[in-house]
Amino acid sequence: MSTDAVFAYDFVHLSHTIRELILRGLSLFPSGSLQLLDTQGADLKGKHRADEQVYGALAQFFAAHQLPANIYIESGPPLLCGAEAEFCIFIDPVDGSVNRDLGVGDPGIVIAYATGSAPQFQDIFGGYVYGLRSHDTYYATGGRSYYRPHDAAHAVEIFCDRRVTRLQDAILYYNDGYGQACARHAFQKAGMLSLLAKHHNGFDNAGVEICQLCRGAAHLRVEARAHPTEGGMQGSDHANMLAAFAIGKGAGVLVTDLQGKSFAQSPIEVDRVQDFICVSNEKLLHETLTILARNQELLRELLLPE
Repeated sequence: MSTDAVFAYDFVHLSHTIRELILRGLSLFPSGSLQLLDTQGADLKGKHRADEQVYGALAQFFAAHQLPANIYIESGPPLLCGAEAEFCIFIDPVDGSVNRDLGVGDPGIVIAYATGSAPQFQDIFGGYVYGLRSHDTYYATGGRSYYRPHDAAHAVEIFCDRRVTRLQDAILYYNDGYGQACARHAFQKAGMLSLLAKHHNGFDNAGVEICQLCRGAAHLRVEARAHPTEGGMQGSDHANMLAAFAIGKGAGVLVTDLQGKSFAQSPIEVDRVQDFICVSNEKLLHETLTILARNQELLRELLLPE
């Protein structure tokens, strides 16, 4: 399959099909309480009861259709056709499993498409995000990003709001969930931001939150929970960055690490833990990086005044 043939695929239709398969699987596990496979519930980022059902349905679908793609699904092993793959599909079936279990926030289905068999973030050319509670849809195709509210007949093209260039005027998404250790590390690295922003939100569903930034409903999202544990790194991961490139690229969103380095040339590794910034413009990014570099100093001045 040529590159032209890849782009000729109807990825929006494919995304709708994937969405319906996921929704069918989730319907077997109604929301209302935590449904972790680890019955002790110690690891909130562990597998949930719906994960295996959804993964099985997706694996069966892709086995039947034999797409020339390497397919990565967050809840299970990759489905690979090898180096001859013309494109890759990355799927986070439930971005925000805890919120989905509890029936809060806006967990989402997140899908990203990238050219090549082992792509970097810059190779993502389209994607799809569906809010499981809002039922809003976001998708990107042909280098443009679109938003269709649940009650609208048609989608509209979206862009991030570049007019807000100062943190004091910005709406911030700042997340510190998934336990005390995550909260502590987020506070130590980025806690000052929430005290300096005009307003801050955080329902801890990266895909939909980033999409809201893409349509101008926020200006900045900072993920700073990554930290080492005995079992390896814990925190947000590359799966939570998919929407930033899949939907954000066409909307003008900038994506960097906490030092301002772009992820464009970084290989996509769905489960790799990673802190990151999504922001609507360079000036706001510069101020954010300045605050992060002085975060602990500023917190000490606030909490321990002379």
